[in-house]
Amino acid sequence: MKIGIYFTIGDLGLKNSLAIFKGLLEGQIDLLEIGLPFSDPLLDGTTIQESHARAVKENISWEEICNALSDLKKMCNLNQQISVMTTSQHLYDINRRSKLPTLDGILISDIRHNIQNPFPVSTKRVWFLNQEIALKKDNLFPPEEISMIYLTRVQGTTGENQKNELSTEIAINSLKNISNKEIWLGFGISNQKDILEAKKQGASGVIIGSAFVKKITDYYFNHLSEYDESQKINFLYHFSKNYINELKLNL
Repeated sequence: MKIGIYFTIGDLGLKNSLAIFKGLLEGQIDLLEIGLPFSDPLLDGTTIQESHARAVKENISWEEICNALSDLKKMCNLNQQISVMTTSQHLYDINRRSKLPTLDGILISDIRHNIQNPFPVSTKRVWFLNQEIALKKDNLFPPEEISMIYLTRVQGTTGENQKNELSTEIAINSLKNISNKEIWLGFGISNQKDILEAKKQGASGVIIGSAFVKKITDYYFNHLSEYDESQKINFLYHFSKNYINELKLNL
């Protein structure tokens, strides 16, 4: 069972967020889902919104973001993937698009599942679907070539406590009939129990977002205020590495 973790680049500062990503990669994470600041507030819950707000305040340039993504991709082993979650506002400008490195997937949250991306990039699209669409839409096919499928486990916004009201297993099986791409389950995934349940339901992997963001930011704000910047980087690196190691234990 593959495991992915979401975090916003620039949250807690660029160097700190890079330390978090590096720790996850060293912990043998399967997928890094990296949020680019200015995510869709209607899609994300409070925890992710706050993460983006902190990242925006850091005033990190687009060039810095793209360089960081390139460096992280070079750190991946052959089995590790990096995808980004963004909105179309980052892609309007062709010069900005040209600087975005080729990654393993790009999820554009404000472009509907049945609409082709009007802003061409070198990275294949992550097909983002909720269960209602997967279960009820006839003639459901990707509007373009995709890298993977991201299926929401719950309806509504991101967050670990949302109620699951639809049959995840039926939705996954329905998608397997129309695509051979990996199906990743996100929204409402927070612990080993959720991971094992997703595996039982037939998902290829899971993506943990709000639960991880909350845990590491609580750690940062409540335990690291006394330390200097280099110490914070070191602590965040090891915290992230240990987090994924513990999560994978006994799976």
